Amino acid sequence: MQVWIGVYLPHLSREVFQPNWSSTNEAASGMGLVVLDHERVVALDQAAHEAGVRMGMRKGGVLTLAPDARIHDKDELKEQQAVADVATALMQFSPQVAIAEEQTVLVDVSASLRLFGGVRALRRVIRSSLAAFGFTVRTSVAPTGQSAWLMARYRGGLRLSIRSLMRQLPRLPALLVLEARR
Repeated sequence: MQVWIGVYLPHLSREVFQPNWSSTNEAASGMGLVVLDHERVVALDQAAHEAGVRMGMRKGGVLTLAPDARIHDKDELKEQQAVADVATALMQFSPQVAIAEEQTVLVDVSASLRLFGGVRALRRVIRSSLAAFGFTVRTSVAPTGQSAWLMARYRGGLRLSIRSLMRQLPRLPALLVLEARR
């Protein structure tokens, strides 16, 4: 039986600048953090959201609503390095690790399940291990790598059999698949 775990980093653009365990003075004082891509907001923290900043907003609007917010341009290199670091950390659970599209890492844990006490225990250990990095993670378990990727990108979850996976697939949005977005 094949078992894949998908690990998706949904807030990576923000968390490379401010890890979720960070207690910097700026985060504590409520100044906020905003990440821009081509002068538009692609990520923000709770303090910036409370100040009125919204996804897709232009830089000028951010400066109007939250003039003291820390503003960063999206850093693809930092994000790629963070995903590579996560993939390296996941190698402690299996040597079969693959970096997939859109901030997702896939791990074939079929041979490691007994060693770590089963799939639920392994998922728990993976989540706590990656929490030390300061990243929010969404995990999924599925019988194929592609299905683990899809489920991790959507809401996560646990589908160990093809039958349960086939019941779940029609509920997933079609726009999760990269080719469907074009």
